[in-house]
Amino acid sequence: SATKAQARNSIFEAERDTANTLQSANAEAVRAAAIVSAIGDATPDAIYAKDRSGRITYANPSTLAVIGKSLAELLGLTTVEYNPNNKEAAEIDANDARIMASGVNEVVDEFFTGPNGHARMFRSTKSPIRGSDGAVIGLAGVSTDVTAERLAIAALKESEGRFRGLSETVPAFI
Repeated sequence: SATKAQARNSIFEAERDTANTLQSANAEAVRAAAIVSAIGDATPDAIYAKDRSGRITYANPSTLAVIGKSLAELLGLTTVEYNPNNKEAAEIDANDARIMASGVNEVVDEFFTGPNGHARMFRSTKSPIRGSDGAVIGLAGVSTDVTAERLAIAALKESEGRFRGLSETVPAFI
């Protein structure tokens, strides 16, 4: 009977330890989710995650604004389902598939035409997401709108070209 009592106590202690471990793990998961949410809400950059099949599993408010859908509308969709521009969608999907297959982070420039019809260029840093066994289970991305920067560079190059052409013809007039 003393052995049964010891066994019951051992089982009770093991259950209590398991419950405490689960409670700690849950608290850590809630804390981590709050941090990710705070970062996602604070940045103007689009932050998103996709599963191995390319379906959206996370999107911050900036991503939702770029795509023009609510989180409820976007979750579970693939690129071709939320981007009607087939060429852009194919390029984004090819980048994502390559990164998930290689397991290596990349920085890529991608075009995305929003619901307003304006094409924008994004510099996207994309990383594979790995499961507890190390296998790639998805992709995380942070995309910065670099459209204004690209337009400024193009304007500067055009201006330099005009100046160079002018400077080459000025000696002929002197």
